[in-house]
Amino acid sequence: MTVRLMPLLFLVLVGNVSCSSKNSGERKPNSYELLYQQIAVDNDDPRLCYKISPTAYLTASWGGEDSEVSYLRSTCFYFIAQNTGRAELCSEVVEAKRPWANGSKYTEKNCMIDVKDNRHSRKWSGMYVPPGMLIPILQEVGYSADTMPERHRQYLKDNYEEAWVAYYLDNIKRDPEFIRQLLTLTSFDK
Repeated sequence: MTVRLMPLLFLVLVGNVSCSSKNSGERKPNSYELLYQQIAVDNDDPRLCYKISPTAYLTASWGGEDSEVSYLRSTCFYFIAQNTGRAELCSEVVEAKRPWANGSKYTEKNCMIDVKDNRHSRKWSGMYVPPGMLIPILQEVGYSADTMPERHRQYLKDNYEEAWVAYYLDNIKRDPEFIRQLLTLTSFDK
C-alpha cells in the first residue's frame, strides 16, 4: 500500500510547487527586462529597475538543491546599492523563496550588511544580454546600420551580431539619450 501512495505523494508535492509559481505570476525575464537590468546596473541608475517585473526570476544553471534563485528586479537594486553605497535601495530587495532552490543570497538584510561593510571591492555589472535579444530593442529605439560609425559598419556583412554589440558597447550603452529612450519603452505592467 505504501508503494502505491509514493507516486501520489510525488504528484501532490510537484503540483503544489508548480501551482504556486503559476498563481503568483512568476516567470523568466523578457529581453527588455534583461536589458533594463544591465543598463541600470552599469550606469548606477535605479529608475530602470522599476521597469522589471517583481516576479521575473533567474535560476542558476546547474540545478539541484544548491541552486540559487533570485528576482531580477531585486538583483538590480542590490547591485546598484553595492556599487553606490546607497543603502536605501536595499528596501527594494526581496528574497526569492523556493523549496527547490536557495534564494537567500539576495535579501534586504544581506544588502544592508554588504553596503555597511563595503564588502565588494569591485563594481557589479549587469546581466549579459544576448545579441539576438539586444539588436531588436536597439532597432526599436531608432538605432540602425545608418547610425553606426564606419568602424563598426564595415563588419556588418561578415559579423553582423558582433558589429552591433561593438556599436552598443562603444557608443550606446552609457548614452543618457539611450537611457531616456529605454525609460519610455514597455514595462512589465504594460
